[in-house]
Amino acid sequence: AVVSTQSGHYGRDFNLPHIDWETLEVRSGGTSESNLSAQRLLNFMSTYLLSQMVNVPTRGNNILDLVLCNNNRLVLDVMTEPTDLSDHDMVNVLLSFDPGVLEDAQASYLDESNFRSLDFNRADFSELNKVFSGIDWKELRDSGTFEEFPAKFTKKLLTVCLENVPKKRPPSGKPKLYNSVRRRKSKLKIRLSAATLR
Repeated sequence: AVVSTQSGHYGRDFNLPHIDWETLEVRSGGTSESNLSAQRLLNFMSTYLLSQMVNVPTRGNNILDLVLCNNNRLVLDVMTEPTDLSDHDMVNVLLSFDPGVLEDAQASYLDESNFRSLDFNRADFSELNKVFSGIDWKELRDSGTFEEFPAKFTKKLLTVCLENVPKKRPPSGKPKLYNSVRRRKSKLKIRLSAATLR
């Protein structure tokens, strides 16, 4: 599963059979606790602009295993197939990106011209304090309007930090998420092989 403050998706067995995914309403027939959970999920989805991508039953006639997504373009296709490992169908999600290239995406955020590109863990704070002490902050404040000062202040801080703080090193090796996906895939293959041999 991927959880992100930007584009992302999340999948799991929510076990909420009384949600009508066409109308996004809670059908009657569930317990009050189940109906409350279903309504909370729908409210959460509405708040965070999430869509539910699975449109075929995953157990019996019910859609219990869900894929929630805040960017429909991330998910190209969702298919289900029976498996001996569970009474739920296996949900296969075809993504529009390759998790294997997350390393490149992770490295791309190291923009050379912002604070995030700097490694403050390796910074010389004594030197930074000397440089900051030598700046006439009153002159900077008086050089423009009150409204302009926050931007000027931030720009000055950034300029000093870019000149005095080491840059972050690009990540090496495979990202943790990619390694985790590979391990889970390997375990699933072993379990499927064992189930087939029975």
